[in-house]
Amino acid sequence: MYKVIKSDGTELGVTDSVLFIKVSPEGTYIEATENEAAGVAFEGTAYNLPGHSEIADADTVILAPITLGEYIKEQNAKWERMQAGVDYLAMMSGVDFDTEQSERKEEVAE
Repeated sequence: MYKVIKSDGTELGVTDSVLFIKVSPEGTYIEATENEAAGVAFEGTAYNLPGHSEIADADTVILAPITLGEYIKEQNAKWERMQAGVDYLAMMSGVDFDTEQSERKEEVAE
C-alpha cells in the first residue's frame, strides 16, 4: 500500500496498487513501468513524480509505502480524535448524543 502525498504535504489518499504513467509522443498518458514513469494516475487525475514535469499543469506527488496495519492504526487514531471532539461538544452543550439518536430512531420506527 502507498500513501499518495502532494508536495505541499496534503494526503490525497491510499492505494494498494500504483498506476505509473508517462506521456506518449502523441501527448496522451499511457501506462509505464516504474523506471520509465513520469508520473502516476490516482483517482482519475495525473500527477508528476518528484523530479519530473512532463505532465503539464500537474501537481507533484510522492508515494510513501504504508502497511495495512499502519493504515488501520492511523484511521483508528483519527476516529478517536473525532469522537473526543464529539464527546467534548456533548459535555459542553449538555446533550447526550446517544440518547438523542435513540429517540430519533424510535420516532422513525413509529
